[in-house]
Parts: sequence; C-alpha cells; structure tokens
Amino acid sequence: MRVFFFIPALFFSLVFTSCNVTTSEAAADSNDNKTDIPQTFELPSKISALKKGIHVEHSKNQVYPELNKDYPTRALKYKFNFATTVKSLRKGLQIIEFGVFHYRSEKWVQVNKPFNTTEFSEWYMCPSGLLLKGEIYHDPNNWYSCDNLDNAPSKILWYYIGVDSNNEKYVGYDYIDIIKKMKN
Repeated sequence: MRVFFFIPALFFSLVFTSCNVTTSEAAADSNDNKTDIPQTFELPSKISALKKGIHVEHSKNQVYPELNKDYPTRALKYKFNFATTVKSLRKGLQIIEFGVFHYRSEKWVQVNKPFNTTEFSEWYMCPSGLLLKGEIYHDPNNWYSCDNLDNAPSKILWYYIGVDSNNEKYVGYDYIDIIKKMKN
C-alpha cells in the first residue's frame, strides 16, 4: 500500500515541479528588462537603463577567425564572420543607433563610433530603419576584426537602440564569444 501512495506522490511532485519551471520561464520571456547577458557581466551604462524592446540574435555563439581577404583595404588582419537578426517586440521602433562593445578589463568598452539609421537601413534591408513589430531584419554579413590572435577569451556585445512614436527609447542586444585562435 505504501508503494501506491509513493508513486502518485512522486508523480505529483514531478508534475508540480515541471509546471513551476514552465511558468517561471514564461514569466522571464515576457519581462521587458530580461537580460541575455550572463550575470557576471554588467551591461554598459549607455544601455542598462533602457527597456528591452528589441530581440537580437547572432547566428553563432562562438566565432573563430579567418584571414581577412580584404586586408588591408577593409578592416584588420583577422575577421570573425556571423549573421545577425533583429526583431521589434514593440509596435514600430525606429533604429536610431547601433554599435559594438568589447569586454576588456572587466568592463564593456565601445569599440567603434555608433552606426546610424541609414547604415541600419542598408545593412539590414529595413526601409527607413523602421522595425515593424514581429518582422525579422537580417544582416547576413556581420563581422568583427582584429590584428592579433592572443588566445585570450573575448566577448563583443552588439546593441540596437530604437524609439517609438512617443520618442521613448528601447534597446536590444546580444553578445558573441570571440575565439582568438584559428579553428583546428
């Protein structure tokens, strides 16, 4: 008789635990300020105060270098290639700025002058840089470059800032691990 009592109790415990995990995950997904950055990395102050309203996703979590065929005309000796997709979680966000931070000395450092609406429009094939809610915009040729492969772990963070019709700012971001050694 104990066995019959134990099995339903175990079943109830597993179902209850599974439901709690699912509910927690759903709550996290609906949170506008949910971070996609590991807890050990504090977001750059430029974007940390903004509400999350843009979903950003890179095609790779880790990127290995290739010799840059355009060197020295365009960029540095090694190039890290990946694709990036951007999608608005809000109604009609106009991208006003996007760019890259590099994680150095335990903080995020902006590595380039921020890009603008026109550049976003061209690179992501997004007329006027206006993201329509739920539509996916894609840059199949995104990249990062460097001159030295020092085998040191490295991260880059791409961020996108958009404004709605009330001029309220929203942000989206995603990071990539840069593997600074040639792939075997």
